[in-house]
Amino acid sequence: MKKNILPSVAAVTAFAVAVLSGACSNPQSSVTETVSCNDSSQYVRFSMKCEIPVVTSPADAAIRDSIISRAVLELERFGSFEQPHRLPEFEGDSNDMKALISFYGHETFLYLESLAQEDMQERIGYTMFLPAWEYTADVRKISESASYVVYESRNYIYMGGAHGGVTGEGQMTFRKSDGRLIESFIRPGSELELQDALKEGLLSYYSQYEDGLSSYGDIRPRLFLDTDSIIPLPMWAPYPSGEGLVFTYQQYEIAPYSDGMPSFTVPYKTVRRYMTKEAKRITGK
Repeated sequence: MKKNILPSVAAVTAFAVAVLSGACSNPQSSVTETVSCNDSSQYVRFSMKCEIPVVTSPADAAIRDSIISRAVLELERFGSFEQPHRLPEFEGDSNDMKALISFYGHETFLYLESLAQEDMQERIGYTMFLPAWEYTADVRKISESASYVVYESRNYIYMGGAHGGVTGEGQMTFRKSDGRLIESFIRPGSELELQDALKEGLLSYYSQYEDGLSSYGDIRPRLFLDTDSIIPLPMWAPYPSGEGLVFTYQQYEIAPYSDGMPSFTVPYKTVRRYMTKEAKRITGK
């Protein structure tokens, strides 16, 4: 993908319209645009929707380029993390987000269609259950302050089994000053010290289920853990909110599929001492 950190005329115009319409009345709120595409056939239904910043500064451009490059990488990872399917490079104007997203979306659809068609032809001899594949790729802004903005990359994939699954980059936190992606919020080696906070968070998540806890309030019967195991930090990086750091576990990461994606917020007063210096700076904690 071609890099161009200078804002396009369309981006500057969109920003001006947003200001005049009152969309920027909140100084913490960054201006975004949403672009989408979709394709469907007998074999697969594909859709992609990305909320990305309107480029008015080099920092906006850095955030936009990072979001797009990671979204494309997720599309390429389908089927194999070791040998990703390489998509053709977009040769158009990298400021034209509609054209760029449509290009990568359509190329992914063509690849998925070939795989889904082959899969259906293999299954037709022994089953009548031949649903079309589904793939949705979404990026959206979920949290923001004066110093950071968080986007979530979450994909859903269904390939004709009992149910689909969620993949994606997860939550991506960017520093507004320069557009840098903040990848580390918790100091390495803090898992043991955070056990009580993680357990309390999981207990709050499972409290929505009547049969979620034992009579002793023990979370372990629902998790893929034995009594000697520690609760691990989630693979997706936590992200900041107004109340604290939000932790989200993916499907099957620590619990069965039926438990969804356990998510909870650990207040800053609890987690602050274990945060990295950079995390403390952008959250003001």
